[in-house]
Amino acid sequence: PGMVFGPFTIVEGYSRNGGLLCPVDNPPTPPPSGDCAPCDGKVTQLTLQYDGADQPLVEVYDKKGNLLGSVQLDATGLFTIDGADLNADRNGTLGTEIALVIDGVEVARIHTSCSQPIGPGMVFGPFTIVEGYSRNGGLLCPTDGTQSTSEPKDCQKERERDKKEKEKRQREKQGKKGEREEYGKAKKSRGGEACDDDDDDHGKGQKKGRSKLGKKGEREEYGKGKNSRGGEACDDDDDDHGKGQKKGHSKHGDDD
Repeated sequence: PGMVFGPFTIVEGYSRNGGLLCPVDNPPTPPPSGDCAPCDGKVTQLTLQYDGADQPLVEVYDKKGNLLGSVQLDATGLFTIDGADLNADRNGTLGTEIALVIDGVEVARIHTSCSQPIGPGMVFGPFTIVEGYSRNGGLLCPTDGTQSTSEPKDCQKERERDKKEKEKRQREKQGKKGEREEYGKAKKSRGGEACDDDDDDHGKGQKKGRSKLGKKGEREEYGKGKNSRGGEACDDDDDDHGKGQKKGHSKHGDDD
């Protein structure tokens, strides 16, 4: 009671779990302790006030981009999003996050996992939370009307882990790249040595070939020399044969 919405002022109200609503100022102030509680176990229901002048169709999407439902606003601009009606999850909550879309354009995103402060008075784009409930805490306590810009601790930890993993992969990639470069240099070096070895082997082959040719030449020279000696031997035999013939003739002459 006491809150103003356009030409309307709340005089009295009741909630399902909390009963009679406590009067609030505009903007709202925290009610007496024990009538509300901080968000716990995800948000189950939100009542929002649209601050625009038109009466658009508002579509509600979950974190993964799945359409949960839609509502055609009337002149009051007041509407309620209930997790039990939208079947966002099996526990009747709104999940961890919802997005509000008008004419195909996302105009607001509300974190509903209770990892960030949430409650009446908070403004998200053209929407103001009027009332809300969480699964374990029941009626949400009003806030100062500002949206928390800090990242949830679980998101921060996840982001830090991702960053560390990315840095680790980069270091491993650079290490492998360095190993490949060193391997390439070593391979090129070994290839040069192999070429040098081939050149040495080629030189040895040439020397070996020349050695074979030299030996062949020696054999040919030796053969020639042998033939020459053989010829001389034949000549000697011929000389001896001639001498024998002469001796024979001389002997016959003596006999005569």
